Amino acid sequence: MNEGTTRCRIAILAFEEASLLQRAARELLLHGFNSSQFCLFGHSYVLATVQSLALTDDSRTRELDGLLKAPPIRVKLANAAIFEMRCGTFAGSLFTLIDTGLVEATWMRADLALGVAHDISNGCLVLLVTSETADQHALGARLLLRHGNRDLLTHEFTVGR
Repeated sequence: MNEGTTRCRIAILAFEEASLLQRAARELLLHGFNSSQFCLFGHSYVLATVQSLALTDDSRTRELDGLLKAPPIRVKLANAAIFEMRCGTFAGSLFTLIDTGLVEATWMRADLALGVAHDISNGCLVLLVTSETADQHALGARLLLRHGNRDLLTHEFTVGR
């Protein structure tokens, strides 16, 4: 890898129920992930369902609450569809500002963007998790699959820093 570049590993899973997403995020947080590694995608009314869930009084799971209270960001997916997302610091840095208040994932493969846009259009919540290492990526994928019943999408790429 060239100097000044970073290897990014992404796992993405759509959830039909906010409670399943909450359980997955809580387990990720308890296993060493932090909210800066997360992005939540969805329609604003669907993201509100996650906010309405009661979180435990655990310092790690309070991180998810902080992420949910972050200002929403509009994201353009699949060259057309615009949705809302809430991102942690690191995960949010992967998106490129293309207009005032509008970002795009220029690194995201077209098939991946179409899959995410399709899931969101069907009322799902989508959780994107970035990983710092290959081992963390494997752990994150296993934890997501434990709580979801949809296809896990993964993507690995290099970005300049």
